Order: sequence, then C-alpha cells, then structure tokens
Amino acid sequence: MVKGLALSDVSKVTGLSEDEMREIARSYAGSRKRLIALTSGAAENTKSLNNFLAAANLVLLMGDAPETLQ
Repeated sequence: MVKGLALSDVSKVTGLSEDEMREIARSYAGSRKRLIALTSGAAENTKSLNNFLAAANLVLLMGDAPETLQ
C-alpha cells in the first residue's frame, strides 16, 4: 500500500489486474537493464510533475541512478 492506495484501487483506475501489476513489477525489478520512457503526453496534464518525480523515484529505488538519469 502506498499513501493509502491499495493495489485493488490502482487496478480499478488502470484497468490492469492485480496479477498483471505484480508480474510487471517482478519483471521490471528482475531485469538487468531497465528503461522508463515518458512521452510528451506525460507532461500535458495537471499531474505532470508527479509523473516525472514518480519515474525518477523508481529509478532511484532500483539503484539505477544517478548515471542512468539522462
């Protein structure tokens, strides 16, 4: 749970099942090389800064920074 959001809440918003999200997380965490691609659409809404901060925090959490932040 992150800040009061359960996986079931995120599932409802994203349309992904809880199992799909778990599999994506396992795959991302287990990859030797990782990439987060954000398009210009990620910046075209009121939460754009949060999108980029979340991506940067995920990179930091995985220990892939700072040299991988470009």
